[in-house]
Amino acid sequence: NIIKELSIVDEAVFRAKDITGKLLKSARKNVPKLIKCNVNQLIDDVVDGLIEKEFKVANNELIKNYDARLPEILLDADQIRQVLQNLINNAGDAIDGPGKITLTTQARDEKVQMIVSDSGKGMTHEVMAKIFHPFFTTKEVGKGTGLGLAISLSIIESMGGTIDVQSMPESGTSFIISQPINYKEV
Repeated sequence: NIIKELSIVDEAVFRAKDITGKLLKSARKNVPKLIKCNVNQLIDDVVDGLIEKEFKVANNELIKNYDARLPEILLDADQIRQVLQNLINNAGDAIDGPGKITLTTQARDEKVQMIVSDSGKGMTHEVMAKIFHPFFTTKEVGKGTGLGLAISLSIIESMGGTIDVQSMPESGTSFIISQPINYKEV
């Protein structure tokens, strides 16, 4: 019994370490290292390989709906990959049973948009109002820290962009990242 209790304490310590690390990282206000990026390639960097295989095993269809004519835009490639990975993993988690995750890119109103949509359980207006708050999570205890979306929003805003969400219960969710085509560092 004592070994079982020590194991529980050990798990809690690692979870606390993870949360503390993410808090410190978000508090540091990393200045983005902006370079011209191909958004379609960044998304492929995230999904090609492991995530694509995980979705196949879970019987989730991954659909790529890219605009091949998008201009390259100034982004911090590593930070955008982190945001995309978080949104794509969340989309996979939102689906219970077979489903679809659609990755769309498009140019609209002087912005490049990256859209991650899922056919999952969707969200109520009450949940949507809280999703960007630190430590808010709809996942089971131990499955999420509630920091992913808060950190993602901070990263996107640091590069002059926005994240919008559209969702309804039982109708899936779409996260829309909009980045300015002609972003000028402040």
